[in-house]
Amino acid sequence: MKILRPAAVLLALALIFSGCSSSVPDSIFYDITSKVSSYDPQMASDGSALLIAGNCFEGLLRHGADGELEPAAAESWSVSDDGLTYTFKLKSGMLWSDGKTALTASDFVFGFRRLFDPATDAPFRSDFMAVRNAAAVASGGLSAENIGVSAPDDLTLVISLESPDPFFPDLLATPAASPCNEAFFLSTRGRYGSTTDYIMFNGPFSVARIKEDVYYRLSRNAYYSGAAAGYANVYLYIQAADGYSASARLLSGSIDAAPVEYTDVQALSDGGFTTEGYQDTVWVLAFNTRDEYLSNQSIRRAVYYASDRASLLNRLPDNLSLAWTYVPPAVTLSGQSYRSLAGSRFSGFDYDPDMAGNLLSDGLEKLGKNKLDTLTIICPAEYLALMGLIQRSLQEDLATFVNVKPLSADELEKAVSSGDYQLALIPVTVKYDTPAAFFSSLSSGDNVTGYSSSALTAAVQAAADAQTLDESVSAYATAEQMVLQDMPMMPVFFEESYFACSKDIKGLNYSPFGSHVAFYYAK
Repeated sequence: MKILRPAAVLLALALIFSGCSSSVPDSIFYDITSKVSSYDPQMASDGSALLIAGNCFEGLLRHGADGELEPAAAESWSVSDDGLTYTFKLKSGMLWSDGKTALTASDFVFGFRRLFDPATDAPFRSDFMAVRNAAAVASGGLSAENIGVSAPDDLTLVISLESPDPFFPDLLATPAASPCNEAFFLSTRGRYGSTTDYIMFNGPFSVARIKEDVYYRLSRNAYYSGAAAGYANVYLYIQAADGYSASARLLSGSIDAAPVEYTDVQALSDGGFTTEGYQDTVWVLAFNTRDEYLSNQSIRRAVYYASDRASLLNRLPDNLSLAWTYVPPAVTLSGQSYRSLAGSRFSGFDYDPDMAGNLLSDGLEKLGKNKLDTLTIICPAEYLALMGLIQRSLQEDLATFVNVKPLSADELEKAVSSGDYQLALIPVTVKYDTPAAFFSSLSSGDNVTGYSSSALTAAVQAAADAQTLDESVSAYATAEQMVLQDMPMMPVFFEESYFACSKDIKGLNYSPFGSHVAFYYAK
């Protein structure tokens, strides 16, 4: 049997308790950006709801203190050699937070049925479409009872997939894969998760108190199946006002940790905080492959080879670095940095004006065109100067006019999502700690460029099926080079996000993938 244990980047960081902690001992203080409208983990979608669900619910697996996937509600698990059948043995004696309702494999079956039930309309169900019959159930073609999840007995759960999914184990550690007790759910008469009276938790914390518009207090779940959380309470302060500054809240002693802007890193370091950076986002120049000219691969490649990205080098702020590949450096493979294993760039993909000219001629000939009409790049206003440098090299090497149009974040998102663009500078942040996460939408065509590739799907699957680390790295590197060759998007730069913490709390786990904080391990 093949056992899968993909690692997640969950970093144990040291924190200094600030002034607020002295008045409320054994507590951690943290900010969230909005109130929570529901405690239903299958419905959690915004950062605040996901943070509460991630700490108050627990799925079959979780990311441990070292970042590796480990059993949570499951005691152990195995995967069939073809990657299609997952079998979990659950812990015995587990209880829900009411202290009397047993938690069994049937609760996970019902949780998955709710996840795919069209009536639920769960925001993350699309991530789980590899589960057998998931698409048919989600579309209403089959009833939820036909989903490929079953419980042969109270302590055994079997999940069947239609096709192997390299990051399915990681999905099982997310709130969407949490259990749900059917009898309790039905007893709420449509109010499940609307208040703490209509929810039961199974994670290390439960929501113990809410001060309207001020905070949520998470307290140790006395009936949690694992060891007690290191801290008795976590206060989540609601900070939804304009002008909010996490840095100011940290420096004033109001909170103990927070994601922060890179411009605040130095002040926080000077103030005694520990800061860590994570290159978890790649900014790409996305090509609209539905465009008359950019539908042609040769013309897209001509734009790539005519883009002198090295000209950006001395103009990039400290939180950006040039990107020659797609998978961000924060992504790991078997606990090691994927980028350090695969390399930071591949040969044959450097700036080459002569290559660009030849490819442009070839593309125009295939399209029956004499020249390349004006190209327009849309980008965030803050990166206008950087795109101006790309504009210059494109105009010189392709002998065509290039327009650069700065847009607000909302305008850019609207234009890209509607397909009303030619080239767009956009960020791509991976959701899970695996190279496969970057490729997931590109292979299916569910992306803003309109690009899809069955060959890319096969390459990513080969990486997931690889028996050795070297084979996996090689397969993912091949997939990256396939995208560079097809060129639906050009990597431009990596962006670094930051997390700041005080120095007295040990083991607070932060993941840049989804910005999740696990308070359980803090001591």
